[in-house]
Amino acid sequence: MTVQLATLSEKRPTLIVVGTTVRKPIAVLRHYLASLASQELPPNTVFKPVFVVDNMENDAEMLLRDWTAERNGEVLRGAPAPVGDFTDVHPDAHQWSLSAMQRVGVAKDRILARARELNADFVWLCDADLICDPTTLTSLMSVEAP
Repeated sequence: MTVQLATLSEKRPTLIVVGTTVRKPIAVLRHYLASLASQELPPNTVFKPVFVVDNMENDAEMLLRDWTAERNGEVLRGAPAPVGDFTDVHPDAHQWSLSAMQRVGVAKDRILARARELNADFVWLCDADLICDPTTLTSLMSVEAP
């Protein structure tokens, strides 16, 4: 009896942490999550969602938690926001206060720290109001630059 041995790759899969702070309504969040789910990944690559909840509506937070759990990801609780420190309801643009920028900065630092703990190869901070082409992540990874 002859036994055939296959060579096994010693390289672990490439790990990409994808995340951001999230406070979008469910109608926006559904499309954002669908665009993340549709990302074409290079061989031997996995992505792990890590999101920080930022004062979300309950139905949107439930969707985010369910979607993230299905992908073995993590949802972290964000810091409470003072009333009126951020609004999307303005005729010109987002209205950011200093406290909102600091709060979101701390949340993104938490995502980066978690990525370091996981020994992630890449971090993709993709804002929750973006709809990405399915080749976006693969395209970003193909660029030979940090």
